[in-house]
Amino acid sequence: MYLDNIHPLGYCPEGDVIADVCVFLISDKARFITGTILPVSGGAELGYRSIR
Repeated sequence: MYLDNIHPLGYCPEGDVIADVCVFLISDKARFITGTILPVSGGAELGYRSIR
C-alpha cells in the first residue's frame, strides 16, 4: 500500500490500534489522564518519508 511506504513506522495500522488505545483509556492504568489530546498516529505528525 502507498501509505505503508511513506509512513514513519513503515506501515499503516488497522483499526485494532485505535481499539487498543480505547481499552487503555478506560482502564485503571489511565486513571490520571485528563483533558488531553492523544494522537494515535504513529508519528505521522512528524512528517512522512519521501519515496524515491
